Amino acid sequence: MSATLRTFLLFLAFLGLSTTFIFAGPVLILDYHTFLGTHTSSLDFSDQEITEQLTQIAKMGYSFVRLNDAIAGKSGDKLAIVITIDDGNHSVFQAWQSVFKPLGISPFLFIYPHAVDLSRFTLKSGQIHLLQKEGLDMGAHGYFHKPMGAEAWKKNPESVRVEAFQGLEPLTALLGYRPTLFAYPYGVAPPPVQDLVKSAGYTWAFAANDKIIPVDFSDPSLNHYYVPRTIVYRWNVKRILKYLKAGIQQDKKTAEPQTVDQNPPVNVSLSASPSMNP
Repeated sequence: MSATLRTFLLFLAFLGLSTTFIFAGPVLILDYHTFLGTHTSSLDFSDQEITEQLTQIAKMGYSFVRLNDAIAGKSGDKLAIVITIDDGNHSVFQAWQSVFKPLGISPFLFIYPHAVDLSRFTLKSGQIHLLQKEGLDMGAHGYFHKPMGAEAWKKNPESVRVEAFQGLEPLTALLGYRPTLFAYPYGVAPPPVQDLVKSAGYTWAFAANDKIIPVDFSDPSLNHYYVPRTIVYRWNVKRILKYLKAGIQQDKKTAEPQTVDQNPPVNVSLSASPSMNP
């Protein structure tokens, strides 16, 4: 958000006029899936690999914030990192215990209720309740985890409606509260499907692909029903780390004293976030 817009909104607040804007820096939402360590999927990492990745990011100077805190404008002034995990694979439970909890990172879990307690590949309801007690937040990821993209909407709109609506009741019963955040299975959804998810009562919905796109939740033009996330694959980890490292170097560069003509050096303020270019 520009300084001019911030000043204007603060002026409105001084006059007693209500605004819904939040003042916070952008976040990069990283989306993980499994932590089996088998490498049978480009989405899978071992506990050691994920620990190394997160430790590298922390050493660069980035902070990790909860997704709900980022939405509420509690992410700080600079680019921060949000971790989400899709699908609810059973490996999430041990990864929380051995990786995320020791590092003090609270990922947001998007799960689909149909497979809970029915598949050996997913979290059990008891594990979900334990993770809730540990403070993890959760949201919806469809019902059967079937596609909700443009092709699916064209060929089988009823299946897409099931993904948007049918998971609400069982997920509410499982979590003990009505989920307000939704992540599209396979990461894509056309505008009519976004409207469908909105009509189901969700307040935010999240897409996902390999693009590195920081999210500014204070931007009034941000589409609440197609918020970008960056899927972490085995093949793009180095690219993500390179992007983050370049952002830190740019921050340091702009913070160095600079000389203009014959004037004494002046300090240039730190940029609000790393460069948007990967």
